[in-house]
Amino acid sequence: MTALVQGQNTALSGTAFTVKVIWRCDPQSPEIDVSAFMLEASGKVSGDEDMIFYGQSASRDGSVSINTGSSSPAVSTGGDTQFAVDLPIVSTSVERIAFTATTPAATSQSLSAINSLSIRVSSDSGDDFSFEIDTRSSAEAAMILGELYRRNDQWKFRAVGQGFEGGLAPLAEHFGVEVDDAGAEPTPAAGNVQTSTSAPPAPASAPPAPTINLDKISLSKNKPSVSLEKRGASLGEVRVNLNWNQSKVMTKGFFGIQKEKAIDLDLSCLFALNDGGKGAVQALGHNFGAYEQAPWIHLQGDDRTGGVSDGEWLRINGAQWSNIKKIVIFALIYEGVPNWASTDGVVTLHVPDHPLIESRMDGESNSRVCAVAVLENDSGRLKMTQENKYFKSAKELDEHYGIGLAWTAGRK
Repeated sequence: MTALVQGQNTALSGTAFTVKVIWRCDPQSPEIDVSAFMLEASGKVSGDEDMIFYGQSASRDGSVSINTGSSSPAVSTGGDTQFAVDLPIVSTSVERIAFTATTPAATSQSLSAINSLSIRVSSDSGDDFSFEIDTRSSAEAAMILGELYRRNDQWKFRAVGQGFEGGLAPLAEHFGVEVDDAGAEPTPAAGNVQTSTSAPPAPASAPPAPTINLDKISLSKNKPSVSLEKRGASLGEVRVNLNWNQSKVMTKGFFGIQKEKAIDLDLSCLFALNDGGKGAVQALGHNFGAYEQAPWIHLQGDDRTGGVSDGEWLRINGAQWSNIKKIVIFALIYEGVPNWASTDGVVTLHVPDHPLIESRMDGESNSRVCAVAVLENDSGRLKMTQENKYFKSAKELDEHYGIGLAWTAGRK
């Protein structure tokens, strides 16, 4: 591995790259959020889809995608975020891909609270570069760590290490992203608006451009649940994502011969409807559900052997939320991992016009099934509660949550 110093750049070979940001910190230190921005010659994004972060896992062209992980050693805590970059399909208008790290605005802490912070770039051709950032004197809460940039049709990497005042929102706006202003003044209700009978009605204004919501709620033992109110006629399309560590692990095959296998987790759920209906949505048995009809829950395929970078997704029809009583989100280790701590698994809930909600699987159990979270219809609200409970089988999980299904052996 070649160590770079601040300001140094190096030419790259190959086409498929991994960019990994790694940090280590004390337990009381702030969480680190890592993002990538695909920038044109102006130094700005061409649209909000060119920001890749915890709330938007891939660029519009699929050339850059993100996978987050975490670790909790005995003495310190830390984590890592990994990007997969496919340079041949990056838009020709993109000249730079900037990789950044920020602390949450709510903590009011700078990056100096981080013990170590580094960025590493490796490629399918054997390139392997790293840049260790000195954060000890950093007074900023945001930093541009490094960038891939195009020069005369040649891609290079530059070690930047440039601090930036403010957190993620000011940084995103600096790069041209339209950020949702959660603190904006509410518009007055129609009944409180003074109108003039003599003046003609004002022409209808164009709807506001969609904006990126940077808010995030992390469920934990201290804050295990959160409730979301409907904003409008329905919750809209509710999406549940499961993502995990893509690395391969050694497993024993016939005659004790070891071989590498990719981690394979399956995102699944049990559900109970208000009309008494119940069932499971999972890849095993090919029970992928349905979005436009009961159970109004649909599993989008089953492919995570390293080829699909944004994990697996469940879609829930929020317009039918009144028909759903409870959904138990669980993950199954299908093969490749002996321990949940090795997966770096995280489930995120995406609800339109609400903060992203994440729940991490950080237990040490060797059981095959993890109940990650429960979604409940709480008088019309969507209540999400972190579980992180482990079971030997989906049948045992079902018995714990009282859904009451008849189980038979299944295959993908």
